[in-house]
This record gives sequence, C-alpha cells and structure tokens, in this order.
Amino acid sequence: MIHGANWTGPLVLERLVAFFVEHPYAALRAETGDLFPTDPKHPLDGLDIVRATLRVLGPQSIAAKRLLARARGKAKALSVAELCRETGDAPATFNRWVDLGSKNVAIWLNWREGKLLPLHRDGGELVSDQW
Repeated sequence: MIHGANWTGPLVLERLVAFFVEHPYAALRAETGDLFPTDPKHPLDGLDIVRATLRVLGPQSIAAKRLLARARGKAKALSVAELCRETGDAPATFNRWVDLGSKNVAIWLNWREGKLLPLHRDGGELVSDQW
C-alpha cells in the first residue's frame, strides 16, 4: 500500500500497472471515481488509484482512457504501437495523453495529502503541462 508518497506521473502509472497485473480482467466501465476514500489517512493503492484517475480526469476523458489503456497494456506486455492501432493515435500523441493524465492524477493525490503545489510565475498554481 502507498501512503504519503510524493506522487509523480511515473509512480501513478506504475501503481496502475501493478493493479492490472493483479486484476487483468477488471471491468472499469462501471467505475465513476465517486467511491474514492474520504479519509486522508487511508493508504492508497490498487483500485483507489484507478478511481482517482477516473475522478480527476473524468471517466469518459481521452486522458483517462489512454492512461488506463497504457497501464492495462503494459501489464499484458503490449507495446504502445499495438495500443495505437486500437485507438488510432500516433504513438507521440498517445504518450502525451498518458503523460498529461498521470501528472494530473499525481498532482491531485499530492494535494489530497496536503502537499502544496508549486506556484506558477503568474502567481497561480501550476497544475500541469499544457500541450
């Protein structure tokens, strides 16, 4: 279980892959992200990270679909090229969606842990890289 970690995009992807290695046939179509634990002391891992992904990115968003597809594909040893044949994306586009989605989930998980986000030069919070 992960708790109080300094979440990063790669760590989010790693934990999603670990979930799909353990649960390769998990059906996610019914997940909404509404069941995310409200207790900040609850250790996060597995289905919690899937739910965080769906909550932060939106269950029907391209970023959530690509991030979860990449995690499930990596757990099954599928290449990005194989996943791109299914989605119709160019590999660079697919990877940008995965990167953007995982970073945004990491930012939200760190915020949930009470960690402050870095300030952007305009005084607002830096949320993610835009592309």
